[in-house]
Amino acid sequence: MMCVPVVLFSCATIPRDFEGNFLEISINELQVAYTERIISATDVVRYYQRRIAEIDPQLNSVIEINPDALTIAAALDAERETGSVRSRMHGVPVLLKDNIDTADSHANHCWKFSPG
Repeated sequence: MMCVPVVLFSCATIPRDFEGNFLEISINELQVAYTERIISATDVVRYYQRRIAEIDPQLNSVIEINPDALTIAAALDAERETGSVRSRMHGVPVLLKDNIDTADSHANHCWKFSPG
């Protein structure tokens, strides 16, 4: 069994013609869309939360979604509005495998399944 928590780092409605691109969008393309105000990090987090809700019941692979994801995305959007962009990953949602430790309050569960 693979354990996968979701940590989404990151406000309007995403344009319908843009939604189909999220499955294959690159980080560079996402940054351009943010810069050109086509979408926001909050939009992207909402999209992926909706997508996880749609397909994960069949997969049962996502064990945790950061409850602060939308708040974090909104804060990153606000930083971008002031001209502050931390890195190329600014506002990019991330899905982590459970055995990757994070600096927030999310538990790392897969250690329970490790031998020894």
